Order: sequence, then C-alpha cells, then structure tokens
Amino acid sequence: MSEIIKKALINYLKVHGKKLYSIAKTINQKYIYISISALFRYHEPNEQYPKLMVAVNEVIKEGGVINDEIVLVKKNSEIYIRIPLEKIPQYF
Repeated sequence: MSEIIKKALINYLKVHGKKLYSIAKTINQKYIYISISALFRYHEPNEQYPKLMVAVNEVIKEGGVINDEIVLVKKNSEIYIRIPLEKIPQYF
C-alpha cells in the first residue's frame, strides 16, 4: 500500500518537483507538505487500490510511515505527505 502512495508521489514530483523544490529552497524550508488530494490524478488504480484513499487509510492505520523519510501527516481535516526538501531532487 505504501508503494502505491509513493508511486503517485513520484508521478506528481516528476511534473511539479522542480518548481516546489525551487520555491521551498528559496524560503529555507526543511520539509515539503503535499496534500493527498493533489496526488489523486497521479494515482494509477489497480484492483486492490482503485482509489488512492484506500491505500492512504491503510497506511494511516499503521502509523502513517511510508518509509524512513516520507510520512503521512494529518493537519486539521486534511492529510499531507511530508518529505524532506533534500530528497525532492531524486524524484525529478
């Protein structure tokens, strides 16, 4: 399930990563927060995960950790992916 989310994130960063990185680096951010809803169009559905939120809800139930650097964070009623700024360039 975390691989499904990571794949959608990578697809998103291939399109938007350079711009996000440039802006965040200019203002000295350590982390980037990306709304899960921003990844919906980059999700590649399959039989087990027809919608990205199915995988997201499973990962949240297990603590929200996608890997050592990428985690799901809930702020108010929105879910975000938190990724360290220095990791962004490897995905674009």
